[in-house]
Amino acid sequence: MKKCITGIIAAIMIIALILNMASIIAPNVYADMTPVDKLMQNERLINIQDRSYNYTDIAKHWAKDGMYKLSYMEILTGFPDGTMKPDKTLSREEFIVMLTRAINLPMAEGDQQFYGDISADHWSYQYIQAAQAAGLIDIFNESKLYPTKIITREEMAVIAAKVVEDIPQSIQSRSFKDLSSNYKYLNSIKIVTGLEIIKGTPDGSFNPYAGASRAEAAVIIQRILNVKTELNNNEYAILQAFVVDYEKSSITNPNQGTLNLTDLQYYSIGKENKQNTTRNTVVGSFEQQNINITRSAEDFNVNITMISKYLAEASVSYTLTYSMEEGISKTYNINRKLYMKKIENKWKVYNSDASYNTLNTIEQKEKINLVWQYLSQTTPNMSNTQKIDGLNVISPTWFTLNSENGDIKSIADINYTSWAQKNGYQVWGLVTNDFNQEMSSKMLSNPTAREKAVNKLIQYAKDYKLDGINVDFENMRIADKNLFTQFVKELYQKTKPLGITLSVDVTVIVKYSNWSESYDRKALAQVSDYIALMAYDQHWTGSPISGSVAQLEWVEDHLQKVLVEVPKEKLLLGMPFYTRVWKEAYDANNKLVVTSKAVSMPYAEQLVAENNAVKSWDAVSGQYFATYQKDGATYKIWLEDENSIKLRVELANKYDLAGVASWKLGFEKPGIWDVIAAALGRKIASY
Repeated sequence: MKKCITGIIAAIMIIALILNMASIIAPNVYADMTPVDKLMQNERLINIQDRSYNYTDIAKHWAKDGMYKLSYMEILTGFPDGTMKPDKTLSREEFIVMLTRAINLPMAEGDQQFYGDISADHWSYQYIQAAQAAGLIDIFNESKLYPTKIITREEMAVIAAKVVEDIPQSIQSRSFKDLSSNYKYLNSIKIVTGLEIIKGTPDGSFNPYAGASRAEAAVIIQRILNVKTELNNNEYAILQAFVVDYEKSSITNPNQGTLNLTDLQYYSIGKENKQNTTRNTVVGSFEQQNINITRSAEDFNVNITMISKYLAEASVSYTLTYSMEEGISKTYNINRKLYMKKIENKWKVYNSDASYNTLNTIEQKEKINLVWQYLSQTTPNMSNTQKIDGLNVISPTWFTLNSENGDIKSIADINYTSWAQKNGYQVWGLVTNDFNQEMSSKMLSNPTAREKAVNKLIQYAKDYKLDGINVDFENMRIADKNLFTQFVKELYQKTKPLGITLSVDVTVIVKYSNWSESYDRKALAQVSDYIALMAYDQHWTGSPISGSVAQLEWVEDHLQKVLVEVPKEKLLLGMPFYTRVWKEAYDANNKLVVTSKAVSMPYAEQLVAENNAVKSWDAVSGQYFATYQKDGATYKIWLEDENSIKLRVELANKYDLAGVASWKLGFEKPGIWDVIAAALGRKIASY
C-alpha cells in the first residue's frame, strides 16, 4: 500500500460535504458561518451516501440486496430512468460480462476469435474472450455463441461451478426430481446447489432450461463472490491494516495542507469511488474558504466480519476529534462498516456506511476571556464598536425568567450575534431569574414549567445562533438546591447534542447564606460545560465596614475551596471591573455610618485625581488603596486597575483554570484588555 494513503477520510468527513453525493458546494457557502457552524458540519459527513443508487423498482424486491451490492461494485448497472428492471431476462453475453467483471478476469491477449458471431468491435467481445480463455464457458462449444439468447439456469450453473471448483468446500449433495442420475451436468449442479449458489424450486425441481432474470443472475454472482475460502492469519492482518490505513487516510494529509484524495480514490471503486470524487471537490472548496480544522483519531478497533476469495467486510470503531483554531473541538465515537473487493491482489472499498455518537460537546480549548454585558431594555447597535483583542466570549444579559410557569423574556438581537461572531467572539446569552426567589422556586418545583423554560431557551439559542447559554440564577432558596441542579441538567441534555456551551454562575462558598448554599457546585459541574465563580462582592453594597470588592488573598482562599468541588478545567474565575467608593461619616448620634456606591474603573481614577487622594499599595488586597476627606466624611477606594486585574488573571493561570469572566463591559479601563490577553495567553488541555 502506498505510504501516502495514511491521510484522508476524517478530513473528508469534516465539513466538506453538507449536501448529497451528487451536490457540489458553492465556493462561498461557508462565508457567513460561525466557527461552531463550520465544525458542526462534520456530523452530516460521517455517513455519506450517494443517492444516485436509489433505484425506484427494487425497494421491496426479493433480490434487492444482491442487486444493490453488484451495482455498488459497478458489476450491474441501472437504466437511465432510475430503474433496475430486476425481472427483465438476461442474455448470455450480459451474464458473462457481469461474471467476468465480478471475478476480475484479466482481458485475454491475442487475436484468436472463439465465436464467429462476436466481432472484435462488439461491446462484449473482450469479456467473452476472457471468459473463454479462462475455461469458464466451455458449455458454449459451438462455433457461435448466440450472445443475445436468454441464458438458462443450467448454463449459469455450469459456468458458476467452473468458477468455484478450485475452492475447497464441504459440499452437501442434493438431488432434484427433474434431473436424472445420468444428467450431463449433474456434478456442476451438485457443486452450485451444495454451496447454495443456486437453489431449486419449492416443488423439488431445478428447472435447468428456464430462462434467468437480471435479479436471479445478480444473486447468483453475489453468492459466488461470497463463497468462503481458507485464509491464513497473515491475510487477516493485511486486511486489518488496510482498514485502519484507509480510515486514517482522510485524517493526516489535510492536517499537512494536502487535500488531494488521489490515493483514497485509488483504493476505492464504484459507489465509494464516486463519493471520494465528490469529497475531493468539496474539500477543495473548504480549503478555499480558509477553514482550518485539525483532525485526529485514535483507539482503532477492527473486526473482520466476512472474508472470501473476492470480498471482505469489516467493522472499525475509533474516536475522532475535530479541532479549530478558535479553540473549539468535538469528539465522536465512530463505528464504520467497510465493504471491500479484491482486485489484482489489492483490497479496494466499494461501499461504506457509518454510525456515531458524541463523546463530548464542543469545548473551548484556549483559555476563555469572557465579559458580561449588562443590557436591560434593548440591545444596542454594536456595529461601530471597536473589536477587543483577546476577548473570545461575550455574554449579554438577554433573557429573564418572567413567570413561575417558565416563560422567558427576551431582548435578544440577531444583529448583535452577527457583529460578535464576525469579531471572533462567541455569544453566550445570559438568562437570569431577576433575583426573584419566589418565582424561581415555583418554576423549579414544576416539571412542566422547567421543560417550558428549557425549550424556550433552546429555541432562542437556535433563533439567535448562540454559541452558549449562561445561567445566572441568584438569591434562590437553599431548599431548591437540587431542583436548580435538575433544571440545569435538563437544559444540558438539550444543549450538549447541539454543541451549545452551557455555563452556570455561582457565588463563593459562604455558610448559612442562601446566596451561596442554593448551589450544589459539584453536581452543577457534572451537568454543564463551565462554572463561573463570581469571586467578588467580598464587601457588598450594604457592608457595615469598608473594604475591597475582592481582596486577592480572599479570592485565592475561596477559589481553593471551590476547586474541591469543581474541576479546574471547568472553572472560570470571575473578576470585577468595578469598585466601590466608601463613605464613612458620623450621624447626629455620633454613630459611624458606612455607605457605598459601585463605580467604574475610570470614574474611580477620576475621583482620586479630583480630590488629590494619596494612593498606596495594599499587598493583601493586591490593589492600590486611596483615601481622601470631603465635607466632613472620609472616602476610601480599593482601586481596580491593570495591576489588580493582572494579579487575578495570574491566579487563574496558577491554578490552570479554564479562563476568566469579567463583570461588566464598559466599566473597564481601555488598557485592561491588553493586560488580560497578555497574562491569559497560553492554551489549556482538553478535558
